[in-house]
Formats: sequence, structure tokens, C-alpha cells
Amino acid sequence: EEKVMILPFSTSRLCSAVSVALFVLFTTVSVNANTPYKSATALDQYGSSPQINNARLASELHSMPTIAVSAGSSVVIATLERRQLGGISRPKCRIIGKSQDHVLAIMGSGLAGDAAFIERLLRRDVINTWERYDNFPNCHRVAATASRIMLAFMGYDDEIQDGTIDILMEENGNGQERLSIGRPLAVNLIVTRIDFQERYGSSELILVEPSGISTMISGKALGRGCKRGGELLR
Repeated sequence: EEKVMILPFSTSRLCSAVSVALFVLFTTVSVNANTPYKSATALDQYGSSPQINNARLASELHSMPTIAVSAGSSVVIATLERRQLGGISRPKCRIIGKSQDHVLAIMGSGLAGDAAFIERLLRRDVINTWERYDNFPNCHRVAATASRIMLAFMGYDDEIQDGTIDILMEENGNGQERLSIGRPLAVNLIVTRIDFQERYGSSELILVEPSGISTMISGKALGRGCKRGGELLR
């Protein structure tokens, strides 16, 4: 353990010491200020977004290994139980819409805060669709909305065309403005819909990545070890 001894300073020596400290601090700040700023929307030389790549990596590292598989009229989910601070330890298929004929749900891996934020917006979108059309949106509609949320940080000025309320618009006292999202969301999201209208029922899974790309899947490994899990699943 280091001990610091305070020696008596004369006024002139104290002023000199303060001047030197201020000069060092100013020089350090000046050097740091010259560091080029990189926007969250910046692309590298290959046209790829480093921020999205970081979000994808975070969505894999900050969750326990999980496997989700479509199985006829149901979806099977297997995951480890150990919890992690700040991550989604269990996917817990979150139901965002339910009726007598079908169930609409989401699950995912990544940062818990980002996942909760996306879930809140998707729930609002399902309610808006129900109020307008008296029916829940299909799986592809929810996946498209999730993709718009994922890409909102890029500042794209796209508009929905089906007449429902845009969940990316919010009231600010002076009217509506677009929701401000400053970075990619570190979540790999699976949207699923189970229909009971058919004789044996049916289910579908759509994966939405942090890049906003959506893909229909029959099964997916998420979280830590997802690459190896995907190989074993195939």
C-alpha cells in the first residue's frame, strides 16, 4: 500500500504546480479532442457496419446457450438455467398476442434492456393492429416491424403503408417526432406464431438479426456457442 506525504508548499511553488497540472490536463484533452469521431452509422472499407457487428457479437455473448425448434403445432425451446448479470439468461417465450385460434410470441438472446425495449414496441404495434383490423398481425408483419426497430438508429425515414400507427413516432409536447435510437440493439430475435385453425396446427419461426435482416427458419441456436449449436442442430 502506497503512502502519500504532503509537504508544505510555498505559494509560488503551489501556483507553479497548479500551472503544470493545468498544462498537462489541457494537452491531454487537446490530444483526445483530435481523435476522429466515428458515427454509429459509419461503414468500414468493406461496406459493413462495425457497430452492427459489435451488436451481433454482444447478442451471442450475453446469453446462455438456447435452441428453439419448430415442431408441428408447437415450438420447443431448450436452454440452460444459470443466470447472467445484464443478459437474457432464459429466453422465456414472451406472448405478445393471443386468441382462440393462434398465439404470437417472441424470444431472443442478447442484452436484457434491449430485448425489453423491443418487446414493448412490438406489443404496442400488436395492439394498434388489433384496434384497426380486429385481428393480430401475422408473423411476417411482426418481423418487419422488428426489423424497422433494429434499423431505426440508421435514421431511415421509411413509413408504414398499412394505415396502422407508426410505433417509431412519439409525442414530445410539440407534436410527434421520430424515436431516437443512438445505437444498434444487441438482440437476436425470433418471432413465432402458432396457429390452431388447421387440423394438426402449424407454427413458423422468423429470425430478426441486429442488422434488421429477417429469415424464415425451422430451428436456431442462440447465445453462447451458437455456431457449434447450429452445426449440431443441422
